[in-house]
Amino acid sequence: MAAIHSLFAYAAAWHTEHAATIQRVLAPAPKRVEHNLEIFLTEAEVDALK
Repeated sequence: MAAIHSLFAYAAAWHTEHAATIQRVLAPAPKRVEHNLEIFLTEAEVDALK
């Protein structure tokens, strides 16, 4: 991964016509984490559970 980053960092300096593609390659990858969905019960739902 470091070699790819180094190559595209070099290309960014010399091939400005491909700046958009190079920027996408050098951008940090999003984390692959599942987010927990928090759901709160309404007062009517709480009463129904009693």
